[in-house]
Amino acid sequence: MAGIGFELKKLFRKRNITGMLAGLIHSVFVTAGHMLLMMAFLVAIQVYLLNKGTGQFERELFSSAILYSFIFPFILTSGVNMILSRYIADSLYTGNADRILPSMYGSMAVMILFTGIPGALFYIFSPVDLWFRLAAFILYMEVGILFHITVYVSAIKKYDRITFSYIFGVMAAAVPSYFILESDMPPMMMVTGLVLSVAAGVLIIICGIVYGIRKYFSLVSNNYFDFLLYFKKYPQLYFLNTIYAVGLFVHNFVFWAYPATRDSVAQTYVFSSDYDMASFLGMLTVIPAMVVFVVRMETSFYLRYKAYLDATNGGTGEDIAVARHNLIRSVWQETAYMIEVQVIASLIMIALIQNIMPGLGISKPILDFFPFVAYGFYFTVMMNMIGTILLYFVRQRELIKVYALFFLANAVFTIVSVYLGEAFYGIGIIMAGMAGFAVVIVRLRDTMKQLDYIIFCSIVLEPEEKRTAFDRFTAGLDAKTDRVKDNNRKKIKKKDINEKNISAKTTESGHKL
Repeated sequence: MAGIGFELKKLFRKRNITGMLAGLIHSVFVTAGHMLLMMAFLVAIQVYLLNKGTGQFERELFSSAILYSFIFPFILTSGVNMILSRYIADSLYTGNADRILPSMYGSMAVMILFTGIPGALFYIFSPVDLWFRLAAFILYMEVGILFHITVYVSAIKKYDRITFSYIFGVMAAAVPSYFILESDMPPMMMVTGLVLSVAAGVLIIICGIVYGIRKYFSLVSNNYFDFLLYFKKYPQLYFLNTIYAVGLFVHNFVFWAYPATRDSVAQTYVFSSDYDMASFLGMLTVIPAMVVFVVRMETSFYLRYKAYLDATNGGTGEDIAVARHNLIRSVWQETAYMIEVQVIASLIMIALIQNIMPGLGISKPILDFFPFVAYGFYFTVMMNMIGTILLYFVRQRELIKVYALFFLANAVFTIVSVYLGEAFYGIGIIMAGMAGFAVVIVRLRDTMKQLDYIIFCSIVLEPEEKRTAFDRFTAGLDAKTDRVKDNNRKKIKKKDINEKNISAKTTESGHKL
């Protein structure tokens, strides 16, 4: 992710309003564009439907389709994306950039299969209208693909293309949505059309990102499934990010399961309308921290981190001591800055949302416990960002423990809160976030104290492993894919030769005539 930080920081260095504005827009879209898209449509169209007087059934059906299309693809792709992030970084570091584009195609095929099967089973047995199910399934799959390919954004530097993709995608979804909302079509058809409009916007965003990736990585190899070997090499990366993703939404699942807070629609979706809305509003408040983290924390930290590693690979003892001191100071300074900025941003956004949302039809109960959820997300995002720093020092085992604690605490405290009543809603995510944040800070402190030991002693190069059946299977997939490409090339070449022969014979016949 450091590449994103460097490119965006160039924009922020421009001392004019245009440069600062461009940097801000690119930062938001690159770091949280996919999340903003889902939230914006869930809130805006839901408010529009409410003010228009649309029936509760249709409103809940639409919001549930968006909600499920956001949460479950996010959970299913989180672990895979962490593996791919490491694979992309290693490919760039070793000079094998030709493996990146093929890995996108191969991982996309795996992801479609991995997320498509549960999604298809879910909608096949739903009694809701067939066309709505098809629209909802298409959106679900597209959002999964969008979450998946965003990991490749860190490897390209044409962020203006990414930003424009999001802008055009939002416009492509907003324009038909407006006309659908203003039409007099039947309610079920209207909801289906709205879901398809969102799907059309997401599709344009996907096409824009894929085009940008294809333009940047022109060299390709036949390593379409080589990334699968990283699941065997770094399984902890997959599990830690999956645990975090599930822990991020486990409080919602508890509200879905508890009878007093559970809602359902069309015998298909289970949700908790008030708490889910408060959760999505709470997520909006942490976007500034995500932008600050990418632009400042990773950029500044990475420079000091690289300088420290360079010193350990040939510097004197004094060089190492100075580099270590600069690295540790940078980590704590940037962490403190990030915490301070997000505190101010959270307070401002909480105040704005509580003053603006009543006029848009958001109910008072939502706004009453929304601040608690927002505070919980504050501690949660701080925990996750500090955890990202720990990964630079190969602290996967420690981070798995932190995220497991967060998951369990979120589940247990949320169960307690729903039994205590509405006055305690949101306490679960606060307690879990605080616990995870406290523990990860301790882990970061211990890591900084043992920095030299971690770099020189704890990271041991493993001996080369023997070739396993999984290795042969992965190689076989790549070989089979390559053979299919060769056969297609041969067919195309043979077709071209035949067409040229036919053209030559026709010309020759014409001359004879």
